[in-house]
Formats: sequence, C-alpha cells, structure tokens
Amino acid sequence: MAILSRYNHIQSWGDQYFIVYNAFTGAVALLDRENREVYEKVVEKLKAAPDPELNPKEQEIIRQMEYAGFVHPDHYSQREELKFLHNFARYGNAALGFVIAPTMACNMACEYCFEGNKKGRMSDETIKNVEAFVSGNADRIGRL
Repeated sequence: MAILSRYNHIQSWGDQYFIVYNAFTGAVALLDRENREVYEKVVEKLKAAPDPELNPKEQEIIRQMEYAGFVHPDHYSQREELKFLHNFARYGNAALGFVIAPTMACNMACEYCFEGNKKGRMSDETIKNVEAFVSGNADRIGRL
C-alpha cells in the first residue's frame, strides 16, 4: 500500500485551516478542520497497518496524498531517490558550476576566515585557463 513520506510537515494556519507541506516534492495542501481529521485518521491507519481498510473519504485523501507525494508506494524509497539526485547533480555533466575569485583582497576582516589579509589579483594566465576550460566544456554542458 502506501507509506507516509518522512518529509511531511503540518502547521496550523489561523483558527480553521492547516497547511501540509512536503519538503521532498514541494507540495503544499490546505486542509480545513474536517479534512485534517480525515488526514489524521489516514496517518494513524497507515502507521498501524501496511494495508489498512479505508472508507471512501479516506481513499480520496490517500489518492490526493499520493499525487502530491505525501505518501508513496512501499516499494519506493525517497531516501534512495534523494541519494540518486544528489549524486546526479554532483557527478553529472548536465551543468558546470564553479566559483571564480578574481581577488582575495577582502576588507571584511572576518575573524574566522582562513585566508588572512591577502593582496593581489587573478593572473592573466589563470584568466586564460578559466576561459579555455569553459570553452572546452561548453558543448558538453546544459548550463553554466
């Protein structure tokens, strides 16, 4: 059946409503008091049994919860998908991202900074190497 997402959050909104948010899918739902009670019953039933008996109203709530990602099939792991997405973003070549620090001369004097008070600018050779690197990879990346 369905498993509750570990990324669900619920918060009251005023006196009559509740906002349910799923941090994994980004889904947001607005519940009134009646739907909140049905939602809570469904949550309790899902926690108690893997395949609970649901009345028609609960079945409708479950259907909507599945669509938004508040629940997912028991054979699916959000944690594994998150690991996959992390590794895809980290090791995939669809996007190239890096930070260029043209100068280390910072006047913020943060006491935790390991850089110290350095002077100077990026050398012309480094600028040319950065340009060559980006140009050399431009045809293989989707965005920079």
